[in-house]
Amino acid sequence: FRYLIGEKGTFVVLREEIECVRNYIQIQQIRYKDGLEFELNIEQGVEEQMVLPLILQTFAGNSVKHNITLVPVLRVVVEICSVEGNIYILIRDNGIGFDQEVLHRINRNEPVDKSGTHIGITNVKERIRLFYGDRAKVEIESEPGRTEVKVVLPEVLSREEQDEYFISGR
Repeated sequence: FRYLIGEKGTFVVLREEIECVRNYIQIQQIRYKDGLEFELNIEQGVEEQMVLPLILQTFAGNSVKHNITLVPVLRVVVEICSVEGNIYILIRDNGIGFDQEVLHRINRNEPVDKSGTHIGITNVKERIRLFYGDRAKVEIESEPGRTEVKVVLPEVLSREEQDEYFISGR
């Protein structure tokens, strides 16, 4: 909770984002006991990268929120690595999957609906577009029993690089 409401600059250290997700998952595991399994695989050193806040939390939280009562055991897997100057964040679950029309709208950056559903995804995609431009992307693949979100972000290690992104927009 402190992480979500705390004063932040434009970027946060990925380690903080990961810790927020770990805490969220631990709370959900207390609520749902054996109904939630979580696996986190992080390449050593990548957790010191600077990222926009609430990217990982949004997608991991959606996996739980939209699936936890709909499958016998929800399994959420997060993998984070660095390849050729980019951070790859993969969030997979074995939930019910997206409605295909909704998924197509999300992937085409179109409004989904007026009820506010999927607004978190829309907001994350827009923040990524605004701060990273075409150097970053969010791809979602989904079918019943398998959803995979892939977020690709350029590495931003230092406060100087962070300030450059904020000032120039790239």
